Amino acid sequence: MEIRCAQQSDLARLIELHRQISQFHFEQAPKVFNAPSKEDKVFLHRVLNDESRWFAVAVEHDKVVGFITAKIDINETVSFMSHDPICKIQTVVVDAEHRSKGIGGALLKACREWSEGQGAVETRLEVMAFNPAAKKLYERHGFRVQSHTMSCFHE
Repeated sequence: MEIRCAQQSDLARLIELHRQISQFHFEQAPKVFNAPSKEDKVFLHRVLNDESRWFAVAVEHDKVVGFITAKIDINETVSFMSHDPICKIQTVVVDAEHRSKGIGGALLKACREWSEGQGAVETRLEVMAFNPAAKKLYERHGFRVQSHTMSCFHE
């Protein structure tokens, strides 16, 4: 397996992987997540061209089987929080047919290496409560609960 930066030529496969994660999240929480749509292609094209983001893919036998996006963030809004650079993972997805083969872990490891090279002192991500498989993956790779995001829907 190879981890490399995503390219425009990967777009069709990225759209399919994005559809998988979008559909799963939409089915679990339709008030929070959008169903897959044609807008996803425009979004992914924009992310591919966003120089402030890191966008990497996992490739196995010439096929993109997963991707990860991340960004370095420096707190400028809360005065009592650290101003050290933090890597924020935005999306991790592994093709449904390729899960439990170490691909997610390889993407996380590559992201950590990238973020350390960017001067980040920590890597963070958000995982939904309805996704226990992802929680287990992240815990196996050293992630620990730091906070809880809570919400209240308005009727």
